[in-house]
Amino acid sequence: MGKINKIIGFLAIAAVLLLAVSCKDDTEEEVDFEAYTDVYFLKKRIEQVIKYVAVYNVYGNSSIASAKVTTPDGEVVELESVPTAVYTYSKIPSEGDYSYTIPSVGDYHFTVISESGQTFEDSDNMVYDDILLPVIVTAGYNEVSYSMEVTWQPVEGADAYLIKLLDDDKNIMFNGQLLSGEATEYGFGEYYENWYILPYPNMPYTLQLQAIAFDSDATDDDYYYNVKEISVSEKLVVWGTGS
Repeated sequence: MGKINKIIGFLAIAAVLLLAVSCKDDTEEEVDFEAYTDVYFLKKRIEQVIKYVAVYNVYGNSSIASAKVTTPDGEVVELESVPTAVYTYSKIPSEGDYSYTIPSVGDYHFTVISESGQTFEDSDNMVYDDILLPVIVTAGYNEVSYSMEVTWQPVEGADAYLIKLLDDDKNIMFNGQLLSGEATEYGFGEYYENWYILPYPNMPYTLQLQAIAFDSDATDDDYYYNVKEISVSEKLVVWGTGS
């Protein structure tokens, strides 16, 4: 896919996009149930060891009763509804789900059943390039601009980058905008949008940098549903203290 050359709004990859659906009255014909399905591999360093996990998402055009994925190894993974998003089922991993080995490549088969009883099936063929973990060069609070400023080395194969700020419980405090694959710096302050929890001065937080690769056939219209890999690096920062 060509590099995305504009900054666009992006919800957390582990969070989900609400699909726009048109309203209809009871006399209208029921629409055919369809869904976007996606699996991507997530890589991060946990306790100084690089680990991997597969992440699964389903985005329907109406209410979903159940969704499951059959992996290339034959394992069946049951997905769960996402309370904060309409028509969405996911399997968001905990740190205990990560493994030392890369998830299997090949076909991941999705079976999704709507509340009305319609079944939708789809497959996502996974290949893996294993993009490197991003290297954070600098990350610190600028007392002049009142913002956290971050720079990093470019990652070969990355189509986009995303910055987040996490608290001690790994709750997302700030979820930035999706940056193009050419970006190597980003700054954000309390006056920015995309805050869920505002920071306290002189408190430590975890800054997270994601390098994201999309499927080769993804476009600017459907890239969100075609994530292939995310590599994550983290750094402890202090809000309100110069670097």
